[in-house]
Amino acid sequence: TVISRAAYKPRPAHRSRLPVVLAAVAALLIAGVALAAAVTRGDEDDGGPEASPTTVPMTVRETVTLEGTTVVETVTTAAEPTEPATTAEEIPTTEPASSGGDPIALNDQGFALMQAGNYEGALPLLEQSVAGLAGSGQITEAYASYNLAFTRRALGRCDGVLDLLARSEQVQGKRKEIDRLRREAEKAC
Repeated sequence: TVISRAAYKPRPAHRSRLPVVLAAVAALLIAGVALAAAVTRGDEDDGGPEASPTTVPMTVRETVTLEGTTVVETVTTAAEPTEPATTAEEIPTTEPASSGGDPIALNDQGFALMQAGNYEGALPLLEQSVAGLAGSGQITEAYASYNLAFTRRALGRCDGVLDLLARSEQVQGKRKEIDRLRREAEKAC
């Protein structure tokens, strides 16, 4: 007997498109991270609490279309908030009559005075802010502690600077600015 066998016809090679789609998505994510890093480069390396130049928001949108699959990746970098320009008339030179005010607002006011170079005016506001936020664990407590430490060093003082930096780092984690000011304080104090 003759056994008839149907001829085996191999199926045409059909590769999955999933690896290509995943590679495209990974490439887009890497490009987005690289773009974000390039735009924000230098934020942690500045010499102090001065404002960095404002960046313009930028949106990158790339669409990859393969048979039956579309991947859209949109990456937007947010503009950094800008501080309004202050004139000499707007900068208070003495402590405002706000005793027991909002500690977050006091920190913001003290920071604005720091940026203007008015460390004497910033000092009492930041001291009140740190006292009001003490133990809260809020990120503003970390910022206020750092701002007060920076202001005291700018005025040539060492009292409590290392403790303030330790508290700031405890709340917000390790930061280059904190390490830099700590090294300076350890040398000078």
